[in-house]
Amino acid sequence: GGGSYFHYPVEVIDDNGQVLDALFHRKTEMGPQQPPSRDYLDFILAGARIRGLPAPAIAALEACPAVQPRYPVPKINTDIKALASKLSCAC
Repeated sequence: GGGSYFHYPVEVIDDNGQVLDALFHRKTEMGPQQPPSRDYLDFILAGARIRGLPAPAIAALEACPAVQPRYPVPKINTDIKALASKLSCAC
């Protein structure tokens, strides 16, 4: 759903024991569950494909319902490969 989110850097471990950097999003206020926006789900799918997630995981994401955003989504001219290749929170 909409609203504010906190972003937390986390490390996850894949099936092979490799440690990966990830970004965890947590809502500031809980409300009724809602499907993600189409833009957000497309962004998640692009990252999943670039990262080489298994076909069943991609299919599960593709099957998720999505809605149009309730407000304009900023369009940033950013290369998705650069975003998905390595998350870093070191500033």
